[in-house]
Order: sequence, then C-alpha cells, then structure tokens
Amino acid sequence: MIIMDDKKKNLLKSSLGVIALLVVLLLLPLIQTSMMPFIMNLLIMSFIYICLAESWNILAGFCGLLSMGHCAFFGLGAYITVMVIIYFDMTLLLAILISVLFNSILAYIIGAISIRVKDIFFAMVTLAVAQLLFSLSMQWVDVTRGPRGLIMPPLYNLDRRYLYYIALAMVVIYVAIVLLIRRSRLGTMLLSLRDNEILAKSLGVNTSKWKIVATIISAVMASLVGSFYILYIRSVQPGSVFTFDVTMKIMIVAFIGGRGTAKGPILGAIIIIIDELIRGWLGGTYAGLPGIIYGLILALFVVFMPNGLISIFNLKDKSTSRSAPKKEVI
Repeated sequence: MIIMDDKKKNLLKSSLGVIALLVVLLLLPLIQTSMMPFIMNLLIMSFIYICLAESWNILAGFCGLLSMGHCAFFGLGAYITVMVIIYFDMTLLLAILISVLFNSILAYIIGAISIRVKDIFFAMVTLAVAQLLFSLSMQWVDVTRGPRGLIMPPLYNLDRRYLYYIALAMVVIYVAIVLLIRRSRLGTMLLSLRDNEILAKSLGVNTSKWKIVATIISAVMASLVGSFYILYIRSVQPGSVFTFDVTMKIMIVAFIGGRGTAKGPILGAIIIIIDELIRGWLGGTYAGLPGIIYGLILALFVVFMPNGLISIFNLKDKSTSRSAPKKEVI
C-alpha cells in the first residue's frame, strides 16, 4: 500500500507524460505515409532549436548574460566541422572535436569580455562577433566559398531516420544537462550572478570564473548542434547560420517556453513548427514576414507572459498546492 500526496501525484503524472511522449516520438518514423518526410523535417528542425535554446539558457536564463549573437557558436560549429572534413580529410568525430575546441576558445574570449561589460553591452559584443563571422564567411571566398557556402561530402549522406533519432537523443541529453546544472552547485552560482551579482561577490563568489565557465558550456552545446546541422542539411551558407534571424528564433523558443527552465524550450518549439509551415505556405513570397512575426511574438511574450508557457503549468501546480494536501491510497 503506497500513500501519495498531491506533489508526488503531479510528479508521477508528468513523468508518465514524458515517457508517453518519448514513446510516440520513437515510434513515429515507423509509420508509412507520404507525409512522413515533411513531418520528420518539422520535428528535426524543432529538435535543433530546442537544443540551441537550452544552450542559450545557460547564458541568458541562468547567468543573466543576454547573448544576441548566439548564432556565432552554432554557425562556427557547422563551418569548422565541414571545413576540417573537406580540407584536411579527417573523420567526422575529429572534425566535431576541433569545432568544439574553436568554439571553446571563442567562448573563453567572450567570457573574459563579459567580466568587463554588463547587460546590453555584452549583448552588443556577442552580436558584433556574429556579424564579424558572417562577414568573414562571406569575404573569405577561397576557404568558405562565400555566399555559395560549403557542401558536406557524399560519404556523410546519412539516412533521415537515423538523423531523426540522433536529434531526439540530443534533446533528451540537453534537457538532462540543463536540469542537472540547475540543481548543482554550478547552477546555484550562475543563478546568484543573475539575481544579484554584487551580493554574490560580497559572499565570495568568483563571478569572473563562473561567467567564463557558463559561456564555454553554452558555446560547446551550440557547437555540437552546428555539427549536427551540417550533417542534416548537408550544406551551410553564411545567411543560414550567422544571421540575427537565427538568434531571434533561439531567443523566441526560450522566451515562449520559459527562459531559465529546462522544459521551457520544448514548449517554445511550437514556434519553429509554425515557422516551417508559414515558409512552406508562402514559399519565397514575403521573405521578411517571418522576421516581423518573430519580433511581434517576442515583444508580446516579454510584456504579457515574461515567464513563458511553462508558467501556466507552474501556476496550476501552485493552485493545487494551496489546497490542503490530500492523501490517496493506490
């Protein structure tokens, strides 16, 4: 005989819901239908932005460092991976490790800058880095092939179903990492920086160290997503990875779901599905319309629902907990 209170019942319900969702997602590619390639593309792109939003959350959600050039880590991961394979004929694993190394170095530099600048100035630094990489990839034609971009060699033409399962596994791992960080000493340090950096310093927290650590973790996570992106899309151009449009999507997924939460980006991924449907419906017409829509959605959520969709579930839990705890025998 097991006695469960409301808190344990809610935890059990959410756990069963997550398991059911994972089972559905695991079995989905086995369904034979003409719409399946389209559905799988929607889901894979959603998985990519969920992972990017989780990485962005480490900086902006936990540490309070607003990264408006997060696409820099993502794009660099994609470009370095494909360049190492094309020009140095290395294996995919080595290419991914090298891209992680390059991103770690870039993150260390940006993290060191974050010690000296605050708030909007840090955001402008990250935006400038992304713009610099965009210009470099456009102008360094001999290496990056300019606006034409780079194409992954045919050797790495992987089956879409295989890539789908890799992307799903990345989502599970990234959510788990963010949950672990939030509940760890690292998470406590980062949240103290976000809430009151002056107080954290007075209590002996090494704010410089933790800012750099957060930036490197965030960059490595985004870099791995970039490596996966080039495997899936099979080509990369400056306009597809180094633009503010990419960063805007990442921020919207995080804000809509709930900034600073592990589960929030999963809810926020609905905007990616809507985006892909709009692009498929409009085609090349009204090319600037999605960007306008993103800006409006982000502004509305910042003003009217700053805690994101996850707050709806949190409010439900709080309203339940306000009532006297009920015991139920199962």
